[in-house]
Amino acid sequence: MVDISRFKAAVFDMDGVVVDTEPVYREHVLMFFREQGVDIGMDEVNVLAGAASDTYQRLLRQWWRDGTGKQATDQEIDALLDEFYARNRIDYALIINQGVRELLDSLKSRGVPCALASSSSLADIRNVLRACRLEHAFEYVVSGEEFEESKPNPEIYLHVLEELGVDARDCFAIEDSDTGMTAARRAGLFVVGKRDDRFGYAQTECDVLVDSIAELL
Repeated sequence: MVDISRFKAAVFDMDGVVVDTEPVYREHVLMFFREQGVDIGMDEVNVLAGAASDTYQRLLRQWWRDGTGKQATDQEIDALLDEFYARNRIDYALIINQGVRELLDSLKSRGVPCALASSSSLADIRNVLRACRLEHAFEYVVSGEEFEESKPNPEIYLHVLEELGVDARDCFAIEDSDTGMTAARRAGLFVVGKRDDRFGYAQTECDVLVDSIAELL
């Protein structure tokens, strides 16, 4: 068991930490491209795990160009993806990670403010929180798209610390990806890593690894 009682604030990543979206997203990207006649492998798609929005868009454009021989803008690909996801909706409430609700409730009961800092778009963050009925679980929510550089740049974490009004030494972060852990460590936070061996993460940039969020209760 990990003792987090000394901390005055907590910052959660979203994908992989709050909800186990990464395998679902990877499978959907494969399905989407195969519908378009583009064959890519899971090893290629796994690179998207923990990636910032700009990296995600760049890779989609690259796979589209390599697979179809044609150029496409982010807007054109996004329009096709929106139509695809309208037909293949994700029930985020079914993939919320074990222990997340209980940990948030426990921290709130102790007066510990919680923030969510994700590389996903703000629109995607809002959709996930609404589907999981966690809209009011976090005192502050921020997306990596709001910064010039997202994770592993520590700017998003430094911004959260400023918004919460806490020192980095008094705050812990929960991350699963290498980019997220690096960002939190560079900002000076205590880093809890959620173990995940599905996407080739090294997961070395954390202070402690847990198999489940429930271990933090």
